[in-house]
Amino acid sequence: MKVMILCGYLYEGIGQYFDRKEESFGGWVKGFMNGIRDYEDLDIYYAAVEKGKNQCITKTIDGITFHLVSYGDAAYLQSFLNDNPCDVYHLFGMENEFAEDIVPLLDYDKTLFYIQGIIDEYKDYYLADYDRFHGANPLFKVYMYLNRRLFEKRGRTEKNIFRNARYIAGRTDWDKAYVEAEAPGIQYFKLNESLRDEFYQDHDGTPLWDITGVNRHTIFVTQANYPVKSPHMIVEIVRLLKQKYPDVKCYIGGEDISSSTSLATKLGVSYASYIQKLIKQYGLQENIKYIGYLNAKDMVKQLCQSNVFLLASAIENSPNSLQEAMAVGVPCVSSFVGGVSSLVSSEKECKLYPYNDPKQAAYKISQIFADDDLAGEMSLAGYQRIRKLIDIQANGKTLHDIYVKIDQDNKEDKS
Repeated sequence: MKVMILCGYLYEGIGQYFDRKEESFGGWVKGFMNGIRDYEDLDIYYAAVEKGKNQCITKTIDGITFHLVSYGDAAYLQSFLNDNPCDVYHLFGMENEFAEDIVPLLDYDKTLFYIQGIIDEYKDYYLADYDRFHGANPLFKVYMYLNRRLFEKRGRTEKNIFRNARYIAGRTDWDKAYVEAEAPGIQYFKLNESLRDEFYQDHDGTPLWDITGVNRHTIFVTQANYPVKSPHMIVEIVRLLKQKYPDVKCYIGGEDISSSTSLATKLGVSYASYIQKLIKQYGLQENIKYIGYLNAKDMVKQLCQSNVFLLASAIENSPNSLQEAMAVGVPCVSSFVGGVSSLVSSEKECKLYPYNDPKQAAYKISQIFADDDLAGEMSLAGYQRIRKLIDIQANGKTLHDIYVKIDQDNKEDKS
């Protein structure tokens, strides 16, 4: 059976073969590939699709055929699909630009769509109470609403796919509820995520993280570069914590908006300028540090050094970052949003709070800072919980069986 994974990027570890800068995101795709690559009845292809000059570069890496497809028009995409027919197509990133162009060319009866977030829902949380605790100038408010409109556009593209698709895979009660409400005719498959190899390290069945190796009073956030990730709430949380822990440090991975020098930032109308202003206003320049993009190895190292992992988002489906933190064993504090409840069964595994209540977040972080026994108990409980959900072999078999089901359905439809 020929299966083609369609995505908008080359995941970590593959870019080097195409003379591309390595990406530090898309770990869930790499996890899925690891789970299915050894099935002898699957002939796996991976297509990273992007806007550009019409061309396709193909390389075989560890038995998998990778295509880097640049396209300038739909006709080239159509020719690529015609030249590479498959039994099943699996698309990641329904909300992305390439999906808007390639989805109309796919046979829906052969295509599995995978839910990452649900942009149609995310748009309602885009502003994320950004001005609840801090004032904002009128021009910046206009900027925020214009950016929200872009989310709305991406949401419409995604919604059209939901309404026409035949097969879809999700992993939380939250995304399943959306599917049943918006597209009850779709066949929904439950498919838990697998992580990158680096997050399966442990100490003989116990977490890699250990309280004796952490930097005290440190918080790690994997990314916080736009409103949905709530960096404005993170600023408020750190401000509150600093009253009790003057040495508190919050390290943030991903894009460093604290050093943005764009024209919009210089004019004071960008979101980056807003966050910069808040950090300076509260005197948190030494307490909040953006540390850039981290690969999987560096992410594990940063998690092991952190006292607490924080997820502050206004909305998420099943956040990959939270799963990675729990897999390493860092005590976690998370906003109680979207599909988080499908990852966390109790506060023994992860402390939860309403995303727009920084007082609750600061209180729960301080509980962990102050109690090493609590931190150790949470570390083990979170680790044990998430290990059941991120089992590579189990999740790989589930995905394999979904592909087989789609292929069999198509053969039966033709007979």
